[in-house]
Amino acid sequence: MPIIFIALILYFLTLFIDLRFIYLGGLFLVYFLLKIAKNVEKLIFIKKKPLEKVTLGDWIIQDIKVNDKLIFGKEDFKLGVNEVQLDKIKTLAKKHHKLNQLYVKDGIAFLPPLFIGFILLMLF
Repeated sequence: MPIIFIALILYFLTLFIDLRFIYLGGLFLVYFLLKIAKNVEKLIFIKKKPLEKVTLGDWIIQDIKVNDKLIFGKEDFKLGVNEVQLDKIKTLAKKHHKLNQLYVKDGIAFLPPLFIGFILLMLF
């Protein structure tokens, strides 16, 4: 019931307001939805995982440095961890005990585009 009431108010406001303001409001709405989705992603989908539980295909979202030397960057894991990278990380972890946990992105990979598509479907 409140959704119908809000929709009616928005409909009557569009009769009196210029269309450019509506587009501008829509752009602000999309901007804030993207910001909210990004924060939800950081809060819910990014976890600290022990190195023993990291598997092939996990998305590591941190740079892996040993003695201030960059071994792998975040960009190297865009498609997930492959076998060679995982073996190298595990051998480095045996030598350097500071490397025992990694930040890994878990969850639904395409949640923000699906959410935006759902919102657009509801609007049109």
